Amino acid sequence: MNPVLARRGVAATGLIGLLGMTVYVMMQPFNSLDRVIQGIVSHMQSGLMTALMKVITLVGNPGGVLLLMAILAVVYWRQHKRFESIWVLTTVIGGDVIAEVIKTITARARPTHQLVPDTGFSFPSIHTLSAVMLVFLLLSLLKKGAQGAIAARSLAVIWIFLVALSRVYLRDHFPTDTIAGVFLGLFWWGTMAYAFHQTMLRVQANAFLVKILPNQAND
Repeated sequence: MNPVLARRGVAATGLIGLLGMTVYVMMQPFNSLDRVIQGIVSHMQSGLMTALMKVITLVGNPGGVLLLMAILAVVYWRQHKRFESIWVLTTVIGGDVIAEVIKTITARARPTHQLVPDTGFSFPSIHTLSAVMLVFLLLSLLKKGAQGAIAARSLAVIWIFLVALSRVYLRDHFPTDTIAGVFLGLFWWGTMAYAFHQTMLRVQANAFLVKILPNQAND
């Protein structure tokens, strides 16, 4: 595995954006940004679009994402890649835990007249967070220079957008909930990916030292 976006700048950008959105929503739970975007989305409504959005939100269910990552963790564990296995689980579960903490702090009620009933607090969107984590993980499994990498990145962005759109369209989330979900995903993924790379560098450095030190001693 080679986690993408393993840079502190990505984590910092996500954190700044998340904090900004959190303060904005806590100060203005019902704000103009949400109203404008909701107005645009409301003009998209049709029977076909509703059916499509229901499918997207079902496929992007956080429970399904957690299951997929759990399966991957098991595969890594059986391959004796203990670090990768634990890292995958920590990444997905840790992100969800942070989201639940923020939900409790902000305690934002969900929009009314939901097309697909949902419970719990609204901010941030865990569906959107899960979409971000999933696509970054899948992109990380691609080999460097793999054919179709650009297309895969484009599809990843489209999928995140569609999941976020479905949550707003079905009135399960405000637009700012989904924006915060993206920022949280960038922050947590960037943090975990950077930690992954730093740990692997230390492991490789230690392995190198183990190889050369005995030779130096013999000399």
